[in-house]
Amino acid sequence: MNVVVSQVVSIVVMVVGMSLVIAVALLLKRTMDWFSRSDARILLDSWKVGPPLEPVIDRQWDDDLQYADSEGFAFELSDGWNLLDLDPWQFEQLVRMLLKAMGFAEVRLTRVGGDGGIDLVAVNEAPVLGGKVAIQVKRYALHRKVDVRPIREIVGSAQRRNFTKQVVMTTSDFTAPARDEAARLSVELYNGQHLLWLFRKHLQRDFVIVSPVPGSSESSTDY
Repeated sequence: MNVVVSQVVSIVVMVVGMSLVIAVALLLKRTMDWFSRSDARILLDSWKVGPPLEPVIDRQWDDDLQYADSEGFAFELSDGWNLLDLDPWQFEQLVRMLLKAMGFAEVRLTRVGGDGGIDLVAVNEAPVLGGKVAIQVKRYALHRKVDVRPIREIVGSAQRRNFTKQVVMTTSDFTAPARDEAARLSVELYNGQHLLWLFRKHLQRDFVIVSPVPGSSESSTDY
């Protein structure tokens, strides 16, 4: 009796083993058939690790702006500088240095008279978040606030040239209508206090903004 049971068990084990082998073989065949299909190859290709993402933009300056030659320009920064003592060109160069320190890959100044309200163009080459930023700077005395006109001006110029962001910076502040218009048109605003904070954070320099005495020859020197 024991011999019969042992033989039956052996036969069952053999049958189960053969069934498993056949099942694995069929599974392998179906898998190979699936791999040979075009849609499977497409899916597998999508899983492969490809090259790094390309920047959202390159450094092709293919717009119609006239750019100034500012490469190689540098000056030694000192704490206590009054930003209103700088001439327009120096102030724009200082903002250019700030933007470079903030991580922009390249920053260019435009030529006077050919900028359409855009004083600087900054390029961020990071994938997804990168882009080309149009920047207008206003070196205004503290009593003179930026109104809505520069906000609308830079938006019009930037939209015609497919910029991804518009920014207006000033040493003074913005009127309430200018802030409302900037919010409506998605323009980023930086007033004097914010600029001083950015200079302190990224250039490690403490500058000041002090208006000339009213009535002096420098009191109307704003831009």
